[in-house]
Amino acid sequence: MSKLTEKAKQELERLRQEERAISEHLVEVLADVVHASADAKDEAEGGAQDICVSGSEQFADYRNQLLPWSECEPKVVAYCQQLQLPATAEGFVQHLRTWLTEVATEVDRTRPENRDLMINEKGEPSLKKLKAKAPPAGLAHLEETLHEKIPERHLLDVVVRIERLTGFGRHLGPLSGNEPKRDDAWERQLLAIFAYGTNLGPHQMARHLRGTLDADQIAHINRRHFTVEKLDAALRDVINCFNRYTLPHYWGMRNGPLLMEPSMSWQRRIF
Repeated sequence: MSKLTEKAKQELERLRQEERAISEHLVEVLADVVHASADAKDEAEGGAQDICVSGSEQFADYRNQLLPWSECEPKVVAYCQQLQLPATAEGFVQHLRTWLTEVATEVDRTRPENRDLMINEKGEPSLKKLKAKAPPAGLAHLEETLHEKIPERHLLDVVVRIERLTGFGRHLGPLSGNEPKRDDAWERQLLAIFAYGTNLGPHQMARHLRGTLDADQIAHINRRHFTVEKLDAALRDVINCFNRYTLPHYWGMRNGPLLMEPSMSWQRRIF
């Protein structure tokens, strides 16, 4: 466990350095795009312009993955009812016009008192930059106290700690039901959980592990050690453990409404 944690810290630090380098490159690319767009706009004497990427037609078109209209049309009425929208084209257009009129009327009514909204001579609205408020008294002490009581934790450390606490790893393993033959099967399964749970995927995870596991091995663990039923059983262990603590009872219903907005919903997703 100590070796796994130390290796995770090293890999996470290297990942941060890579992210900084990638961010610098993206800023350079964005600057080039903005500069090219500005030149194109000047040449076209105004108006909207399109930006295309050379060779992009070689990639998949997302529109081919959309449902055909013949399958969507029967569901339009029910979908509109759920969103409280008119189900006809004429009714929908009228709804948008009414909505726009109401919003415009409200803006006109509140415009004189709204000192943050500016409209220039071209009729273009803009908002003033908000002035920073002075930090409340005791904020620095509160932040210092929080850092002392809640130190920085790495996600991989959290996964390891939760598994030690709940034992959810006992639900995972070969589909045959036999015990794993490798001595490091526990660590490999946690790395696979981390790879898929964080949406890194096997290839990105393998790059950061630098030879500990390759992408095929991580994908193999996912296919041969994890199933929906196994993950559901592991998830139940985590949720049951979490519900024994005080924190989750501060939202939702326990002995009455506590801290929950009517529009707020919680969905627990671990894997």
